[in-house]
Amino acid sequence: MNTAQATIRDTIADYVVSGYYDTGFDARKLIKKNHLSTPEQTVDFLSDALLAGPLDEDVRARIVAYMDGRVDEEKLRGAAWLIICSPDFQRN
Repeated sequence: MNTAQATIRDTIADYVVSGYYDTGFDARKLIKKNHLSTPEQTVDFLSDALLAGPLDEDVRARIVAYMDGRVDEEKLRGAAWLIICSPDFQRN
């Protein structure tokens, strides 16, 4: 991984979670359809959906903390972006 790859991954992750491209990523529908009500449940759902292996416990804890007790569209998009930009996504 180098600086150019990190920048590209960051940009693509932002496009995916913000709906810039028609990716089918609809935060409101994901929350409702999957009954996501806690940050822990939300991070686990995203981790299972985006990674082939488990999310590092420290990374998981930081993303749960980022959510600040909220499960809404903004926090779900941010959590997805954090997972996509994490080393776990690169490894998995």
